[in-house]
Amino acid sequence: MNGFFLQEIETAVDKQGVKITDHSKSYVVNVLAEYSVAQKLHQPENDSLAMLYLRSQQVSGEERVQMLRRLGDMALYVAGFFADSLNRKVVDVDYYINMGGGAYGALARTGGNRVFNELFAELAKKFSTIVEVLNEVSEGMSGQDQSMLRLYDRWLKTGSDRMHRILVEKGIVPNATVKRNLQ
Repeated sequence: MNGFFLQEIETAVDKQGVKITDHSKSYVVNVLAEYSVAQKLHQPENDSLAMLYLRSQQVSGEERVQMLRRLGDMALYVAGFFADSLNRKVVDVDYYINMGGGAYGALARTGGNRVFNELFAELAKKFSTIVEVLNEVSEGMSGQDQSMLRLYDRWLKTGSDRMHRILVEKGIVPNATVKRNLQ
């Protein structure tokens, strides 16, 4: 399973021209492998992101690290694989990006192992970029043909370079003026 996810991530990274270290790719592959087991997202300890964040602020040490890591991992997986469904929820993909990036940023500042601090710093800094990579992996795995309107709507909401590229590849040139007028 890990080999499959690594190949999919590397393909999406190459296609998008994104730079991510091998450590970050490996970490993301492990997150995908872990969360590909359906019951992982529905375990009792998987509170909402807000509750995980609140609880992480009330503890310290290894317990805090584990909560922040679970928060970051869950936000990455959900934003990466279920971005479309988040657009119909009270909280959208930006909320997941902010919470996950913030959790990884906090992990990077724990002062522990230098390699892990660098890993989490990269995951925090490039969280939205990695989410875009996972969006592409998800879309490739589902094999669904997205409608032009849905693609355009996602581009309007996110300003995603990847969505822009896909629209152009399909013969539609997104109009930034329309985006500014709708805000």
